[in-house]
Amino acid sequence: MSDPREFEQLAEAAADRAGIRIRLSESLADVVAVSEILASIWATPPDRSPGEVSTLVALRHAGGYVAGAWRGSEILGASYGFVSLRAGRLGLHSHVTGAVEASRGVGTALKFHQRAWAAAKDLDEITWTFDPLIRRNAHFNLNVLNARIVSYHENLYGALEDGFNGRDETDRCTVVWDLRSSSGMRAVRSGSGFPDDSILVGHDRAVRDDAGRNGSPGRLVALPDDILRIRTEAPSEATAWRSVYRRVLGPMLAAGDGIGELTSDGFYVVDRAR
Repeated sequence: MSDPREFEQLAEAAADRAGIRIRLSESLADVVAVSEILASIWATPPDRSPGEVSTLVALRHAGGYVAGAWRGSEILGASYGFVSLRAGRLGLHSHVTGAVEASRGVGTALKFHQRAWAAAKDLDEITWTFDPLIRRNAHFNLNVLNARIVSYHENLYGALEDGFNGRDETDRCTVVWDLRSSSGMRAVRSGSGFPDDSILVGHDRAVRDDAGRNGSPGRLVALPDDILRIRTEAPSEATAWRSVYRRVLGPMLAAGDGIGELTSDGFYVVDRAR
């Protein structure tokens, strides 16, 4: 694993670039601020925040991770998680991380702060779940943080009906950020760069079941350009995307395939299990 002090320095540099300071929540007032900013980001009433106050207080009290990103007296983002055990590896499961959309760099700084916190506690990894249909989150997780998608879960949280999910079911992928390997930003492939017969799912949601079996280096699964807009303007189309992902991506990950890359033109590169 990299020196925890290096992770701390990288976290401080990321916060400096964003013009913020990230601090662990040490008071009830801090926790309330975290809860309120998460409610604002997820467009929910305060009493339905994805970070409920008493839960965050208990989490902090038990040694979990609860932090806010502050610019002076203004909170611009927050994150919380709990220590987890996955396949014999101790980690931090980052349950919710969010930043005000206009506050560029805050999300990266929060994740780097998480990594420094987890490394200082000698944890092996950080895990979280995300909606695999949201392209900007996929790019951030895979290409910026160099994390890896390892599993698919149908309707994991049930109906949430917030600003991100609408009334769609909450299919999620689990992402693993390995703290015991290098985690630098990867170069993003400028295009899919594979033969046509390696495309498993195209932007038209057409599925070619014989694809990716002719020696190509990976299989490709397309993402929609903006699933959040689609959920608002064409819910049936959003449902169709989710259905294809369940039918294609879910079984591949269950078979041991993984995803560590998103191309610049919006395709997951699925690494086949050996």
